[in-house]
Amino acid sequence: MKLNSNYKNIKNLHSVIKFFYYASIVFTGICIFSIFAIPFVPDSAIDFEQGIRQWVYSVDFPLGIGSASIFVKG
Repeated sequence: MKLNSNYKNIKNLHSVIKFFYYASIVFTGICIFSIFAIPFVPDSAIDFEQGIRQWVYSVDFPLGIGSASIFVKG
């Protein structure tokens, strides 16, 4: 019985490691895509605005995909 329990623990650990492996590949792909895509966004689509507590950085994508906002405290 103890052997089966250890095997399940190793199998669970392997699935967790596999999840983080594939998540890191996806995250790296998104970062590489953004490195090459951001220089092609027109300057009129980028907006900085100072709020009460933080700066707001927003990008309106020219293809109608939507917009993304990043809040920068400082």
